Amino acid sequence: MSPESYDGPPGRRRRRGAPAPELRALAPGTPSALARRGRMALAADLLCQPEATVSRVAEQVGYATPYAFSAAFKRVRGVSPTRYRAQAR
Repeated sequence: MSPESYDGPPGRRRRRGAPAPELRALAPGTPSALARRGRMALAADLLCQPEATVSRVAEQVGYATPYAFSAAFKRVRGVSPTRYRAQAR
């Protein structure tokens, strides 16, 4: 057993990088899925602002292109950012 893989008393090991059980109970899913949901929640809030554009929101939440942002938003929210904004108004 390497020092990096030790995580407590014998018989209680978890692989390195695995989230703690307490975190899994609060936020189910992978850390990247949790981050993506957080980014999309922020994006949804920003899209409700009258001066917001899809390009600007994409930049604000960390996407390199509005196309990548639009695809990710639709995958998470089920509608495109433009349609989401229209429905929110």
